[in-house]
Amino acid sequence: MALLCLCGLVAAVNATIDPYGRLLIVDTEGFNQAKISPDNDRSGKARHLRQCKYDTLILGTSRAESGIRVEQPALEGAHAYNGALKAATMYEMRRVADYALANQQLHTAVIGLDLTAFNAKDQGFEDFDESPFADSISLGTWVRYLVSWQTLKQSWYTWKWNHDGNTVTCKDRGEHKPRPGAQPSADIRTAFDFVLKRYASGQYPDFNLGEQHLADFAATINTLADADVQVYAFISPMHATHLELMREMGMLDQYDEWRRKLLSIVEATNKRVGNNNTVQLWDFSGYNDITTETVPDPLESAVMRWYQDSAHYNYDAGNILMSQVFGIPSPEPGVRLTSGNIDAVIGAERAQSDKYRAANPSEIKRLQEMLLGAPYKVSWSF
Repeated sequence: MALLCLCGLVAAVNATIDPYGRLLIVDTEGFNQAKISPDNDRSGKARHLRQCKYDTLILGTSRAESGIRVEQPALEGAHAYNGALKAATMYEMRRVADYALANQQLHTAVIGLDLTAFNAKDQGFEDFDESPFADSISLGTWVRYLVSWQTLKQSWYTWKWNHDGNTVTCKDRGEHKPRPGAQPSADIRTAFDFVLKRYASGQYPDFNLGEQHLADFAATINTLADADVQVYAFISPMHATHLELMREMGMLDQYDEWRRKLLSIVEATNKRVGNNNTVQLWDFSGYNDITTETVPDPLESAVMRWYQDSAHYNYDAGNILMSQVFGIPSPEPGVRLTSGNIDAVIGAERAQSDKYRAANPSEIKRLQEMLLGAPYKVSWSF
């Protein structure tokens, strides 16, 4: 009985203070109005999108989170928030967009698109269901949230922050934060191999393009368009070795099918609203001076100009792609996809792939030898 009473007391305190803003039963200045949950998890990002004011929203996976700055020439004059989430599915992006529209006056949305966000077998991270982004929450999740010493600790910090007269903090803008003490790898080749093996073993085998994920993309851009939000969607600039991994695994037909379906959805939305520019779809995943950057040899102490690993581009590359999308003169590594050019774009990429393979036989051999050793047991906590 005593334990039951204690659990009830903990649940009552957590429900009242509600440190992650999941219930909002009480929302009182000086008591619990200013939430201070961690910045970059899903609950933290929901907190920012409810408590702070933004006019531009960035959506996507960890590629957009770690590659798109909110302060850059393309977004000059805008107050942007990077709402991209690690390992996000398209459903999660849809819910973030809905949540932002309910709490913000947006005029622009940027959506970084990755094939893995449309994997039918991927349901996203558990902390999404525990965040305000979720449209429903299970009984077990409620219990974990309310009868939790971790939540109770956050409730104490939240009450103390408010009691001491502190206000809402909006300095964080959602960009990726490296782990404390983390340093850029001096062996970039190891980072490349790690991520390539991870995708070869985790995301790409038995990949299945999810029709519901495509429907979520359609719902996202239609909802944004109906709210008079200008939408710039782009396919992320993977390094050429990553594209060649997909080719070696026989995934290019699925990849091209995905791009065609994205374009069909975009053009249907624009036709419905009567403006061909309301939603734009850009593709930066081809072969160009950025994506074909030479990867340093193993143990060579060097960093790359454009990449952190084969999947994640850096801020410099992100600035260039954003400049092109927003019409600022740039090296123009990408192309805006239309029904009139997509066949030519895909055909040109196949020819460019052949040229890359001929010019970089050691990279292709490395990939082939890597696949001979798959599947790997690789942690997804990278």
